[in-house]
Amino acid sequence: MSEDFASRYTLANIPRNAAPYQTVRFLDWLERLKSVGMRHDIALGVMVAILTGQRRGDAASNLFKHVTAVQNDEIVKELFVAVREAIAIASPFVGLPNTMPANFGIIAVLKDRGIASIESKSRANFAKEDYEKIGHTTSQAIYRGVGNKEVGQMLAQYMPDFSTYNTFSIFGYLCGGSTVFSLAEVETIVVSAIIGLGATRQARSHTKAAMQLGISVEILSTIDAVAQQIAAWNKTPLPEVLDLAQLRNELSSELEKLATC
Repeated sequence: MSEDFASRYTLANIPRNAAPYQTVRFLDWLERLKSVGMRHDIALGVMVAILTGQRRGDAASNLFKHVTAVQNDEIVKELFVAVREAIAIASPFVGLPNTMPANFGIIAVLKDRGIASIESKSRANFAKEDYEKIGHTTSQAIYRGVGNKEVGQMLAQYMPDFSTYNTFSIFGYLCGGSTVFSLAEVETIVVSAIIGLGATRQARSHTKAAMQLGISVEILSTIDAVAQQIAAWNKTPLPEVLDLAQLRNELSSELEKLATC
């Protein structure tokens, strides 16, 4: 990546006093995620999602560069597709300005290697899929047992445009339409981005959603711990450590209520 490209695209939104990228620490965090059973591509996607929440897309691209440095082009392409998908899924939850530096950074890796195109299975176009229907189904699957039904009701009542966008674009097209990750893997990326962002209420809700979709407490605890350490490195400490035992109890209580309805 040239200095001009980096300054124009990858580093454009980074504060001048930002913590420098540290290869060993970042690779250690990646290995910690893999140690609890995450596939390499999912662990890398989780790291990237946390970093977009932390407004450090530059670090996400550096990590991608180091991870792919010794890989052949086919492996690089496979990892690119996974990271690209993670960034796309994280983007509505953390904001486009926070994800664009990561996008440009991973593009730079491909440009430096002379890779001009990526063959991957794209989402079906809007004429072939009913993304509003998919969005409703996906949203119900994610939030089952989370216990915040009133959120969707309030948005539908008072903010119908936002509600439609939320259903159609986020949970329909992006989350429900993913051809790269399963729904549980999609939610793993979502909760990682939200934890990295420091949005405590949403982090609790999506942690319960991830549990409900089968993501283990061990994995979620490790994601939270890694996010806490990344935030400390970035000098933006997170507001709280997630109380996973309490969240698991809340989920169990809500699922019991649903079972009796």
